[in-house]
Amino acid sequence: DEKNCIGCSFCEAACPTHAIEMSIPVIT
Repeated sequence: DEKNCIGCSFCEAACPTHAIEMSIPVIT
């Protein structure tokens, strides 16, 4: 679910299910 990767620009490139755990709220 890409919506789960919102807030993680570098995670959007490859957004698997486990990416949510890796997704760090990077606020630019």
